[in-house]
Amino acid sequence: MKMRPSTYLVITTLVVTAVVIAYSLTYPYLESKLLPVLVGSILFILTGIQLIKELRLPEDTSAPMMERAPEYGLIECAPSAAWIVGLCLAIYLFGFMASIPVFVIAYIKSHGRGWSMAIGVAASLTAFIYVVFIELLQVDLHPGLFMDFLS
Repeated sequence: MKMRPSTYLVITTLVVTAVVIAYSLTYPYLESKLLPVLVGSILFILTGIQLIKELRLPEDTSAPMMERAPEYGLIECAPSAAWIVGLCLAIYLFGFMASIPVFVIAYIKSHGRGWSMAIGVAASLTAFIYVVFIELLQVDLHPGLFMDFLS
């Protein structure tokens, strides 16, 4: 069976997610491990489903180009990887609640959408994260290196 480059990415994501979940379970407090285990478990399940789909795809390459999914290599995935790395760096430096709306607005605007949509989606997502994680689950989200330094 010949594996596609996308299959390697899915397997890598599955392994990294499993390591994150396993490491998170070693945290001493429930509040510390709740967020990474919850998000990691969801990602692990969805990645597992994607791996099953990847492995079930036929190897027949004689199908017309319109019916086959495009193959993406490392170069085509670089912009998406840069967005993810940028978000992780912003969360580390400025915290979740400051980084998420800025990221969402920048991402939506960079893809040619209007300000009203960008601000609406950012506000909705930020409100959702605040209500679910901070109010309901009582999770202390990372405040950011700079924000923690200022207080």
